[in-house]
Amino acid sequence: MAPLGVTTGAMKTVSLWQDFLPGSSDIDWCETNYVISNYIAEYYNTVSNVIYVTMPPLLIYLFHPYSKHMGPGINVVWLLLMVVGLGSIYFHATLSFAGQLIDELAIVWVLLAGFGIWTPKHRLGWPFNGNRRRYGQFLVLLGLLVMVLALVKPILNAFILLTITIPITVLLISEMKACKDRRAWKLCYISLLWITVGVALWISDRLNCSYWLSINFPYLHSLWHVSIFLGAYIGCVLCAYLHTLLEKPTLKPEIRYWPTNDFEHGVPYVHLDYSFARYRL
Repeated sequence: MAPLGVTTGAMKTVSLWQDFLPGSSDIDWCETNYVISNYIAEYYNTVSNVIYVTMPPLLIYLFHPYSKHMGPGINVVWLLLMVVGLGSIYFHATLSFAGQLIDELAIVWVLLAGFGIWTPKHRLGWPFNGNRRRYGQFLVLLGLLVMVLALVKPILNAFILLTITIPITVLLISEMKACKDRRAWKLCYISLLWITVGVALWISDRLNCSYWLSINFPYLHSLWHVSIFLGAYIGCVLCAYLHTLLEKPTLKPEIRYWPTNDFEHGVPYVHLDYSFARYRL
């Protein structure tokens, strides 16, 4: 029963506002709070997300030919990665429940967007029958359902993310089996390595926090941010390469590196030979 003079609507508003308050999240990572700054709860966990905000503009530029000839959906992925970074910055700076939800749900939408863009048509059986638009509508409905579940049962978020991530990894590996490109395989191994390292860092930060605090290095979660970005981004490059190879092989997709293609430790992207497409137009 609502207190005298306080309406139910007002109580809901207050409850909603409390979700934005610092420390309202039940999750607190190993890094000691408010040590570096009085305004940022987990300093290194916050600043390590800068890569999510600074890299996507470069990726939009590098993948401009791809977005032009294969569809602009890839730009949605890059923009959603920025949302992930901004959400994670807000979460780790405040440790608020609202920040936690923004962080986790943005990751869900990145994964679903990747599914929608890069799932091969031959994998879209019943009830989609190769119809990517219908498949995309299904994924949007799934994303909305996940958002509702996240609000009702936040504890399920980690399980949901794992449930979505595993089939994406399995799908990428299965599609790579037919690939003979050396650079693609090299990137596949690197992507899996970064993801494996990232997961190990995440788990160790949660389970072995007392040890990392004892040696004054409670920063594994910040390293997780960087490693999982690299693994996920390289995975996106591979998906874009395989997607073009399957659906528009005349564009002759090729994995290249920026700023120079001779240096295979730069930023990988998919180069297209679209002279044929230009000729047809």
